[in-house]
Amino acid sequence: RLDNKLRTRLGLPLRVGRVAQPWAIEKRTPRWSVTLEYSFESEIDVHSPLLALEDAELAEIDFNGERVKYKDLGFYTDISIRKTALPPIRKGRNTLTIKLPFDTRTNLECCYILGEFGTKIVGPHAIVTSLPEKLSYNRLDSQGLSFYGGCVSYDIPLELAEEGEIFLKTMHYRAGVMTVEVDGKKVDTIAYPPYIAKLGRLERGRHTVRINAYISRHNCFGNIHCADEEYIWLGPDSWRTEGSSWTYEYRLLPEGILSTPIFYKK
Repeated sequence: RLDNKLRTRLGLPLRVGRVAQPWAIEKRTPRWSVTLEYSFESEIDVHSPLLALEDAELAEIDFNGERVKYKDLGFYTDISIRKTALPPIRKGRNTLTIKLPFDTRTNLECCYILGEFGTKIVGPHAIVTSLPEKLSYNRLDSQGLSFYGGCVSYDIPLELAEEGEIFLKTMHYRAGVMTVEVDGKKVDTIAYPPYIAKLGRLERGRHTVRINAYISRHNCFGNIHCADEEYIWLGPDSWRTEGSSWTYEYRLLPEGILSTPIFYKK
């Protein structure tokens, strides 16, 4: 939306459904710059956060009034999204400022603050919190992992009174695929109906079953301010909805294991 406003004001083509890709546009030195400011609250101190963004090497970055010297620390998800270290997140109010060059070929993309912390949503606000110590079988965004995208591992203690051939059924989950381990060894994959994993023949006593749920990255990278549930096409316009199709509140999808897995034997 901001990208549209700037391009309209500067007389540049909009990056909408039929936009030309940057490599198809003649190179030139950017004529303008744009300064983005983000403020957020934190309930905790976070000592080693990272910032991930595109065109990181071109950006002027300040965090809580301190200039950040860019040092490449690899990529986050996409090789074009580079990471660099930030000063500590402090309890209370934090402000991130990013100045970037702007012209026909440049893009305004999301940036990401990464680290060992959780998040919670209060209306249109995202607040940094401690990571949850445990997860229940419910959607992840209600448990301190609002914007997480990747793999979530559930460690489940299992105690058997007698030896037997054991199976695991996961009836309700939202993930692309899940793998199952028993005592550190992978035993099966869950991807298709009837969503049952074979754990093999297990001895009596205690075991640890781990379910690795590879969830989607929608809550991390998706059009999470689109308020139109029927708007299922994903493209440049999906992040530029207006009117009743836009909301400042977050529209996150359920992810993770949503009901208690069932162990049984035959």
